[in-house]
Amino acid sequence: MRVPEQAHGALIGRVQRDAATRSDHAQFERRRGELTFTVTTGFPGRVTEPDLWLASRIEALLAELT
Repeated sequence: MRVPEQAHGALIGRVQRDAATRSDHAQFERRRGELTFTVTTGFPGRVTEPDLWLASRIEALLAELT
């Protein structure tokens, strides 16, 4: 999904705030105009309910921007 580069900072901030509300973590990487999010958990090898919620939230935020 393409998101304008000028929207990256606001998107990152919203994802980080949403992650904090669920005690979850989302890492991001910017490279050559691309922005990649990785949802991480405190339980290696497991996908938790907050992880799934955050991934869904990221998708919803992206949909708002496109």
